[in-house]
Amino acid sequence: KAPRCKHVEDDKKKITVVDPDDENTICVSETEIVLKYCDDTAGACKKEQKRDPRGLITTACTCCLPVLETKIHTFDCFGKKKDIEIRQISSCQCQECQNPDYQVDEASAIVKRAERIMEGPEFLSRV
Repeated sequence: KAPRCKHVEDDKKKITVVDPDDENTICVSETEIVLKYCDDTAGACKKEQKRDPRGLITTACTCCLPVLETKIHTFDCFGKKKDIEIRQISSCQCQECQNPDYQVDEASAIVKRAERIMEGPEFLSRV
């Protein structure tokens, strides 16, 4: 089993997501949600280089990455209440830094899309 780095609870706050049924609509959580992030200040995850028996350099790199779980929260999507599944950090562990199972790009894309929508004239006209 992979060594554990730690998850740290950040502020509790209402979050915004893009409506999964309408990518032009932003939804705000009805309740505050605890946000977490992963931290490896203790150095549980190893990064090292060494030579194998043939003299070639090998690199071992593990990063403190989140283990995600899906939770359902109620959101207000411009007056319509919706239960939306979001992925949240449940714990953290050292994993290969290039782990294909960890999809940070998916979350980044959702946040960037939400920011783009909130800046657009369509959003401002709804407020």
